[in-house]
Amino acid sequence: SEQNIQRDQAEIAAAVQFLKQKEYQKANEAFLKFESERQTSPFWLSAQLGLADSFHQLGQSDQAIQVLRRVRDTSLSRSPGIAAMASYQMSFVFEDLGQFERTLAALSEAENQGVHLKPQISKVEIPARKSIVFAKLGQTQDSQAAMARALRGID
Repeated sequence: SEQNIQRDQAEIAAAVQFLKQKEYQKANEAFLKFESERQTSPFWLSAQLGLADSFHQLGQSDQAIQVLRRVRDTSLSRSPGIAAMASYQMSFVFEDLGQFERTLAALSEAENQGVHLKPQISKVEIPARKSIVFAKLGQTQDSQAAMARALRGID
């Protein structure tokens, strides 16, 4: 119903606000509550991205990755944009863990689904981040090629 949709949107907005205010524990609790109480909500998958972000910000990388993999795998066919965002978000978790090969894999996955992402992310941010990770791995040519793609994406 329209009332449930408005309620769900308000609950997610409140949880997102906690994230923006860096109140990660409160955000985590709000997203966990939404996860358990609103499993039939059309916003459930989107809320899972927020839940994963709160886990990541709390330093609970394993939980973040687990949530993001589940979201990616369950949303590939029906919500490819959410699947692409899950892959993109996963790249940040792997990068923070220093797992650069996995970072590149997640970025490539997101890039392959780039049609479902905002152009700023798919054409500029992903290639720029790939360039940085390639550089960290000492892969200079790949780094330069990725940066060239990012610069073309700005045009």
